[in-house]
Amino acid sequence: MLLLLLLLLLLLLLLLLLLLLLQLLLLLLLLLRLLLLLLLLLLLLLLLLLLLLLLLLLLPLLLLLLLLLLLLLRLLLLLLLLLLLLLLLLLLLLLLLLLLLLLRLLLLLLLLLLLLLLLLLLLLLLLLLLLLLLLLLLLLLLLLLLLLLLLLLLLLLLLLLLLLLLLLLLQEQQQQQHYYYYYYYYYYYYYYFYYYY
Repeated sequence: MLLLLLLLLLLLLLLLLLLLLLQLLLLLLLLLRLLLLLLLLLLLLLLLLLLLLLLLLLLPLLLLLLLLLLLLLRLLLLLLLLLLLLLLLLLLLLLLLLLLLLLRLLLLLLLLLLLLLLLLLLLLLLLLLLLLLLLLLLLLLLLLLLLLLLLLLLLLLLLLLLLLLLLLLLQEQQQQQHYYYYYYYYYYYYYYFYYYY
């Protein structure tokens, strides 16, 4: 009987040692998870810093692009006004031509020369308008590309946050499961020892 008791005590001690080893393993797993969470947090912080740097770098560019857009719009308005004035001058010259057709040929030639000059000016102004419109389109494309880059970075940050939340939820569930298993084994061996001895 004494030998049996001793054997049972030894078995209980072994079981307790196994439980302690299991607890140590659980603690090691928890530490590894905590390390992974810390690494994810560091990555998130780095991404946030990169976002801030990009924003700081992109804000002056955006301001410059907006200023250039405003300047180009002003130039377009001025050119349109000049075009209107030139068209009015052309109309006036045509009226003068119609009135002075019968009077003098020299004046007619001079007016024709003026008309040619005005037409050349109009063509030049139209070319300038086209160039300005092309510049506006390029600037708008640059703005769209910058906005797309910011949106992609924000999406990446959101994905990392979701990953972190999922890891936290998994960690809490596994901790609860480990506590349930521990309490279950503890009460089981306690009642076993109490009823048999």
